[in-house]
Amino acid sequence: MSEEQTDIKQPSDWIVAFDIAKGTSAGKFVGRPFQMVVPLRTSGDDLLIYRRSMDTFQPATVVSWNPRTDKETPYLLFQLPEDDEYGLSDPEKTEITYEQGHVFFAPRELVRDDDHPTYPVLSVLGVGTAGLKH
Repeated sequence: MSEEQTDIKQPSDWIVAFDIAKGTSAGKFVGRPFQMVVPLRTSGDDLLIYRRSMDTFQPATVVSWNPRTDKETPYLLFQLPEDDEYGLSDPEKTEITYEQGHVFFAPRELVRDDDHPTYPVLSVLGVGTAGLKH
């Protein structure tokens, strides 16, 4: 994963895949302006990637990307709570995990609000599909 860029004409960041056997670059997944991308884990030959939401019109996304074919497949589209979106989307402050159709966000540090010490503190947020019952 590259460093985040702030130029509106440039992608926010990108991910480069490497072929370990050959020692060469196998592909490059380019993010969008202001929509940081975070590698989550591999799934077979594909890489699962979290793409941050830019605004209320473009949802956050978990996609599968195959570096050999450069094919991107959306897995999950969602909105995070507006008050928590920035902190939850920051991979330096939050663990982001995707498992079995759900994405989980867990802040690495829990901090209470000193002005309201009895308010609950967000410790984990999970987002998934409702699924179909058969």
